[in-house]
Amino acid sequence: MGNMKTNSIIKNNILRICSLILVLIMLCAIPVSAQTSPYEGYNYDAWGNSVAAPVGYKIDVLADMNRDEKLSFSKPSDLFIDNNGFVYISDTGHNRICICDADLNFVREITTIEKDGVVSPLNGPNGLFVDKQNNIYIALPEECRVVKITSEGKFLKEFLRPETDLINKDIEFKPTKVLVNNSETVFALVDGLHLGAIMYDQDGIFTGFYGASEVVVTASLIVDYYWKKIMSQEQSDKMARYVPVQFANFAIDEENFIYTCTNDSAANTGEIRKLNAGGSNVLAQRLHNVESLTGNFGDLERTVYKGQVQDTTFVDIAVSDEGFIFALDKFRGRIFEYDQESKLLNVFGAIGYQKGSFQNPIAIDTYDGKVYVLDEKIGKVSRFNKTKYGVSIEKAVVLYNKGLFSEAKTIWEDVLLLNNNCELAYAGMGKALYEEGDYKAAMEHFRLGYDRTGYSRAFKEYRLSIIRVIFPYIITLVLVLLVVFLIWQSLKKKKPSDAPKKEKPLFWQMFFHPTIAFQEMKYHKSWNLKLSSLILLLWFIASVFEKQLTDFKFNYTDTSQFNVIYTFLGTVGLFAVWSILNWAVAALMEGKGTMKEIWVASSYALVPYVVVTFIKVLLSHLLIADESMFITIIVAVGFLWSALLIIDALHVIHEYSIIKTLASIVIILLGIVFVMFLCVLLFGLVEQFVSFFKMIYFELSLR
Repeated sequence: MGNMKTNSIIKNNILRICSLILVLIMLCAIPVSAQTSPYEGYNYDAWGNSVAAPVGYKIDVLADMNRDEKLSFSKPSDLFIDNNGFVYISDTGHNRICICDADLNFVREITTIEKDGVVSPLNGPNGLFVDKQNNIYIALPEECRVVKITSEGKFLKEFLRPETDLINKDIEFKPTKVLVNNSETVFALVDGLHLGAIMYDQDGIFTGFYGASEVVVTASLIVDYYWKKIMSQEQSDKMARYVPVQFANFAIDEENFIYTCTNDSAANTGEIRKLNAGGSNVLAQRLHNVESLTGNFGDLERTVYKGQVQDTTFVDIAVSDEGFIFALDKFRGRIFEYDQESKLLNVFGAIGYQKGSFQNPIAIDTYDGKVYVLDEKIGKVSRFNKTKYGVSIEKAVVLYNKGLFSEAKTIWEDVLLLNNNCELAYAGMGKALYEEGDYKAAMEHFRLGYDRTGYSRAFKEYRLSIIRVIFPYIITLVLVLLVVFLIWQSLKKKKPSDAPKKEKPLFWQMFFHPTIAFQEMKYHKSWNLKLSSLILLLWFIASVFEKQLTDFKFNYTDTSQFNVIYTFLGTVGLFAVWSILNWAVAALMEGKGTMKEIWVASSYALVPYVVVTFIKVLLSHLLIADESMFITIIVAVGFLWSALLIIDALHVIHEYSIIKTLASIVIILLGIVFVMFLCVLLFGLVEQFVSFFKMIYFELSLR
């Protein structure tokens, strides 16, 4: 018994050892990432919804005091990279300019300014700019000036408060940012000044203001404008003042275009601008499917925090040598990369504590394809380098914008292998396939890239190739039908025509003689509910077809979000509300029509609109975008025809005058708007009640 017990213990120990070894082997087989990114890449589709995308840039080098004591920054405010790759950091808290190489290794620092043999300490430097002669321009808000010094710190020039009445005396002259163009014109941004950038010539003489943004006209602005007309001066002064949005920062490219950004989240569009010499915005704005997204930069999806809508807050902007625009969002710590057509290429960066994230990003610049970001709170500079995806998409965009579509094709293919959500890549592939003459494939890629202009051009060529093939058959068919028609007409003439001609049904007479037809229907009580129901069913089907089957060239609805219930409510439901309100208004205005007459007559009047809706869907597959005028005309004719029939129907069945008929229609339409408002209000209340009871259930379930 003792031996058996011992053997059992040995076997159990062996099994345990084997199990432990197996677990260790499995753990060793699990791949472990050496470094994970603190953020996920994304982009926005044509409908403004975020979609997953690879990260275009990743952290490469981090400059902090752990590498060198000289890289310890206190409240840094700006950075600038010169043509030689030297990184200038405005270390405001330490009253110095720190200079590093491109790899963020400390090189030297400037702590004083020498003027006429007198050395004075640098006092709270802010904005920086270094020209091609390595002269340094520094904004000194505490000293109310901008200074120009040599790379050794010797004083060259200063730019002071301009002597002009245009600047309010209450505004302190505290310049925060500075840049210089190729003509040595100096531009300075001043806190609280909404007239744009102050311009000086190379001698420090004030020459005017540059690039003031226009005031965005909103409903509240218009209302306040008229209120101020009737208020006293004291009351008017207490109201909000509407002034142009102040620049948060600016940058300049090799061609002397100045790029500006704003940190005003109330302005939904135009946060980034590209200004020419005259101060006009020349940055191309990408046309999205949703018009409100046009010219909207930063995050398109907003968040609500403590009851406040949080939008992108740009704090700085930079332009690479290839013309790519990098805008820094201070609120979310994200960097948005755009091309010269305002197309979003990459989003990277985040607020956090991991390497590659920020706590309070304040400045950005680029050099040699790398992006440098300064964090004010933790006093560090991060350098980001391109990933494989970032390299591919930038290279493809450069070729694409140069018109080298075929050369960019293979690169776009690489981009799509990495990111099948990239609409820009599909559009680029479409351009290349169009040049190769593969119009059908080009159409498919343009559709995936939501490029309706390219799709229409490719369809035009594809349609022409189809017509060339089938044209002989069409002509033959037309000739055969013509011959058959002529023979039928000749045979018809030979037959005696003693039989009396049949009158057309009242339903068909309605379209050309509506008053007579409706009077006859009312007199004979010949209202067909089955036919009315069929018309409403066809209207519902036509609306479904319009949303789902209209060709891509003309279809601006998101077919993937189609809701048949909403479509039903928008057709049959709306018609029911119309009929009920019509009957109610008729009761108040002494109308003679019954509910049945209103229902059937109104449905009859819808026939032209229903027919042209089907025709519109059919024509959308045959016409190109430049021929959309024909669809517009046909739809307008159908709509007006139905509107006239409805007016005539109410005029007859209610025995109204024309004026009274039009007045009743206006009242009914206002009633429909009111009912819709009540429905929205009721829906909101129900939603709040459901959320409330869900919260109570959740709280009780945790107890």
